[in-house]
Amino acid sequence: MSWLAYWDTGLWTVLFVLFLIIEISTFNLITIWFSGSAFINIFLTLIKVADLNAPFGAQRRSWIPPVWQAILFLVLALLGIILFFPRLKKWQQKTKVETNVNALIGKVGVVTKTIKSHSPGQIKVEGQVWTAQGNKDESILEGTEVRVLSVEGVKAIVEIKSN
Repeated sequence: MSWLAYWDTGLWTVLFVLFLIIEISTFNLITIWFSGSAFINIFLTLIKVADLNAPFGAQRRSWIPPVWQAILFLVLALLGIILFFPRLKKWQQKTKVETNVNALIGKVGVVTKTIKSHSPGQIKVEGQVWTAQGNKDESILEGTEVRVLSVEGVKAIVEIKSN
């Protein structure tokens, strides 16, 4: 592993870019910690010291031995995962917005075409017109406010809104 003493900055740069590309393509909040750890190691390996036993003009070596660089890399990455991953995952789930038909469930709409007990009618929810069926064998008259319970295919299943 003596070659790492001279190529360590380049190695950590390659690992930083690799883990960053993986994180950008997956956004799983795991490889970002390895990328950050490699980034810190880049700067630490830029600090070079002279080897007093080396001949004049020899390359300088990193002040952190390669084994310790690897240990530091793993410790920093694991600390990031342990300390921050659960919080970020929880934050990421809070900001999730329902889209498409799942966003309609629980919304209130108005019947625009009477819903009969065995034939669908129409409702208007958030500016969109949907085919709708009542959840019970009852007719729902035009102008009645209803709440969307579920969506089956392209048909909203509704009930009369209770105050």
